[in-house]
Amino acid sequence: MAKIQQLDLGLIIMDPLEFQQQQQRKGRKCLSCSRTFQSSGPGNRICVPCKGLEAWSSPADYSIHAAF
Repeated sequence: MAKIQQLDLGLIIMDPLEFQQQQQRKGRKCLSCSRTFQSSGPGNRICVPCKGLEAWSSPADYSIHAAF
């Protein structure tokens, strides 16, 4: 028997893992071009066309130095 989880809103979720995955997949704005794209989760914020650009795949022309 499947586990049933009830939310405060009165919704009954038959498969909590599938529900969580569906909530993560949604339209998000690309941080590079600002176009909305179908993101696979909160860590996916750059669209596929922008990831194909040379600027995305080539090393940076500058270095970052941190001092603690």
